[in-house]
Amino acid sequence: MSATTRWKDIQIENIEAACDKMLSSIPDDDRTNSIFWRNISCRKVFEDMQMMKFNGRDIKFQAFHYRYDQVSVQDNPDDDRSMLKNGMIVIYQNGGTVYYIVDQNTHAKKLLRKLLGYTGRNELEKNCFDLPDDFFVWLVNQVYNSNVTILNTSADDEKVLTLEEIKGIRGDTEDLQTSVSASGESVMNVISTLSFLLESRRLNQVILTLKYTGHSCICMKVQKSTIEAGRPYQGEFDQDGSEALFAKLYLLMYIEVIPLLELEYRAAKEEYWNEEAYIEFLEGLKTDILGKIEEKIKYLKSNTV
Repeated sequence: MSATTRWKDIQIENIEAACDKMLSSIPDDDRTNSIFWRNISCRKVFEDMQMMKFNGRDIKFQAFHYRYDQVSVQDNPDDDRSMLKNGMIVIYQNGGTVYYIVDQNTHAKKLLRKLLGYTGRNELEKNCFDLPDDFFVWLVNQVYNSNVTILNTSADDEKVLTLEEIKGIRGDTEDLQTSVSASGESVMNVISTLSFLLESRRLNQVILTLKYTGHSCICMKVQKSTIEAGRPYQGEFDQDGSEALFAKLYLLMYIEVIPLLELEYRAAKEEYWNEEAYIEFLEGLKTDILGKIEEKIKYLKSNTV
């Protein structure tokens, strides 16, 4: 799956009207720029409008598969180079607001404007999460120190989110691919985590696996403003086709999972997570490293002939 962004419709307040626009005829771009789009089309994933409950609220949604040719202009029109682009858009209505989850970032707004026939200003507003750098450090701390259970009491039935593992971290300096696991710390795990946190000026991405009520494995890449579902996935959407899975999984992440993590982080900031807690985290990593090195030395000496 691809990294996604979310957008809010300022003009349309009814999901049915938005879906009608998505299925309208879409004109090609003029061949006036170095790159233009043509043969733009959309098709519905679900025959009928869908309804599911998220955070105790009934959410109406539909999904679309889009495709278009992205053309690079050459001196001779016959030499123009064309590349097929395709992907997914999830439309949902929460209260009186219509949202779009798009598997694009840079060209997401242009794509939505084309599909919806918008030509004016301020019809769409970016509505992504704006996660601070400190959020990612907090996540690493939670998983490393096994503070991994979060309750969601907003739903009709209480749900439990469990942070299982951080498979990768990204910051200003490099990528860390060594896993930070809630179930045990190897020497390399501890050393690589500490060195990365010391060398990177700020974190801006984590690859996280978690469990959530009804879903035994959700893998996701979380960046400051984009969310990407990964493999494997195991849960109540297992029997859905790939397009239906895309729609339901991203709705779950955008409406329940990420807001729950963000809420827990905000509460931690008020209660305990500060510069002193961060220093304590680093001190704990240092102690773990020294302890495991001492254990290794003792083991080697005791087995020396």
